[in-house]
Amino acid sequence: MVSLTQQRRFRKDYYEVRDTGFFVAQHSGKTVFEEEIRYEDISNRVNRIERRQPILLVAAVLFFLLAIAAVFFKFFWLAGLAMLLALVLAMIIRERARPLVQIFLRSDFAIQIEAENPDKETVDKFLQALEIEKRKYVINKYGNVDKDLPIEPQLDRLIWLRNEDYIDEQTLVELKNKLLGKQKDAKIGFMRKEE
Repeated sequence: MVSLTQQRRFRKDYYEVRDTGFFVAQHSGKTVFEEEIRYEDISNRVNRIERRQPILLVAAVLFFLLAIAAVFFKFFWLAGLAMLLALVLAMIIRERARPLVQIFLRSDFAIQIEAENPDKETVDKFLQALEIEKRKYVINKYGNVDKDLPIEPQLDRLIWLRNEDYIDEQTLVELKNKLLGKQKDAKIGFMRKEE
């Protein structure tokens, strides 16, 4: 089991790669979210983004410009207040701006993990372990063929594995042939008897 703990001020997030799913626990003040997400529900889509605060940035610039204008017109108390507000907004922007990794679920909901908390290498190793375990679990669960079960649902599962890039085309053909009972080198057509 591989885990990742991220702590930031009043928030603590815990992620764990388990045998049957991806466990997520996010605690922030009064809000608590804990759930084990099945690997089948996690898509292969992962985005790396940097959270930006454009509205706060515009507000900070406006307060800064107001401070300069207030100094020009000798309203020093207004200049001090505007500069203080600009600095507070700049600190908020700096605090909130951080790189994130979004792990998308099939429902298009994304779990956001900080990309550099505690450090980039630790997070990258965790994400790699998550991908390996997810791939192994899904292939083991849906990639097995059983001739005693109905063929069509098994073919659908194999095609789903191929469409989601869990298996390649060659593996799909091999599993389909095994399911349908075809021999590896079977040839289609008539064989001419040689004398």
